[in-house]
Amino acid sequence: MSKTNLKKSQMLQLFEKNKCLTIIDLCLSLNYSARSAQRLLKEVGYYSSFTHNGKWYTLQSIPKFDKNGLWYHQNIGFSKCWDLTATIVYLIENSVNGLTANDLSGMLLTSCAPVLNRIHKANKINRVKTPRGFVYISIDPAIKNRQLNCLDKAKALPRLSDADTITILVEFIKNPNRSSEELALHLKEKRGVYFSAAAIKSLFVCLGLEKKIPKMPKKSS
Repeated sequence: MSKTNLKKSQMLQLFEKNKCLTIIDLCLSLNYSARSAQRLLKEVGYYSSFTHNGKWYTLQSIPKFDKNGLWYHQNIGFSKCWDLTATIVYLIENSVNGLTANDLSGMLLTSCAPVLNRIHKANKINRVKTPRGFVYISIDPAIKNRQLNCLDKAKALPRLSDADTITILVEFIKNPNRSSEELALHLKEKRGVYFSAAAIKSLFVCLGLEKKIPKMPKKSS
């Protein structure tokens, strides 16, 4: 047996016993360099964890993924989508009515808020403000509308009548440079009608016009 095949056999035995290992574990057990251990993993096929900064490895033959494409060994998480960002986007895309940061953190056993903010700023996901906080939804128009409809039926979104929708859109056309907060304030002061900024933002998300509403400028400290 060649040296490479011998090391490969030893590695398979290690994973059969431990399920998950770090590169350091492999280096010490196989008396291999990190580069050689990574090359051997690539030959066999592996997954790296989306938790613990990706430092844990398992072989592709080991995980029994659930319906969400997730598998855990103790508290170490692996995903069919590999990394945390791709996994979050996948879960949001396939959710019935979107997911909150708490929903995702509970599913993935890791804090998701910082990653969600980054993904949202990169325009890979959308979000709407609800009584439960921000609910993250798909950017795909068909999926987004379905998720918003489900949120609306669950009374998670402020409900607007057709007349309310027309009132807001007319005001937006007249004043396209106003943020949702400024539109809400203007409608209250000048027209005597009250809509929350969240309701206006949710409406524009539903209509696919959310990028056209300017953001409220941050107050300088």
